[in-house]
Amino acid sequence: MPNPENLSVQHTQAAFAQNDHVVQAGIYQGPLPPPAILEGYAHLDASFPERIMREFEANSEHIRNMNIMAQEAEVSRDKRAQWMAFSLTFFLLLVIVYAIYKESTVIAGFGSLAFLGLLIKSFVVKTPVQK
Repeated sequence: MPNPENLSVQHTQAAFAQNDHVVQAGIYQGPLPPPAILEGYAHLDASFPERIMREFEANSEHIRNMNIMAQEAEVSRDKRAQWMAFSLTFFLLLVIVYAIYKESTVIAGFGSLAFLGLLIKSFVVKTPVQK
């Protein structure tokens, strides 16, 4: 359950009376209504506060599960990218070795430059962290 000190809860009530008519309004902002409002729901039906709490807990669990799934998907994407980079690098090295074996120094030279360029780029360029 979240720490109440970290929650941003705002609650405002206003009441107006004019010509025997009373208009009352209330606004709250936060994950749960204030206890006074929950008591009002209890007057309507004794099960309402419990149902509101169960709905809040279910939504909180859903949000946590979605965050976990998003993190797992991000890790999976990063692993896939690393394996792809490894595969392409290994393939480029095989091309360089084959070019050297066939005595094609031009292809081996371009392959070596491309390999060094990719290697330097992987250490220099940083990807921005998403928040």
